[in-house]
Amino acid sequence: MAIRATFLAVIAALVPASACAGLDGDRAKGPPWFEERAAKAEKDGYPDLSAIPEPRATSAESETRWNALASELNALGKALDADTRAAPAPAASDIAAFEAQARAEIERGR
Repeated sequence: MAIRATFLAVIAALVPASACAGLDGDRAKGPPWFEERAAKAEKDGYPDLSAIPEPRATSAESETRWNALASELNALGKALDADTRAAPAPAASDIAAFEAQARAEIERGR
């Protein structure tokens, strides 16, 4: 029984190691399209991040558009605030007071 367990342990250790033994230099390179792109990147170099252009100043037209959008959103926000369902939830102390009052009324009704 111990010999069988030892044999299985040795095989379990050797199987993953043997999987890497078949990787020779040709197979480890990659597909041809990858090699072409890698050669092009080595030849041309990578993009220079300092060559990114500065953002342009916003034009008056886009500023007008953003102001109109801001006005529309502010109006929608005021409409939401005016809705009675938009009222904030009561504080925990208010809830506890309501619960105490409701329990007292229930006890008086018994």
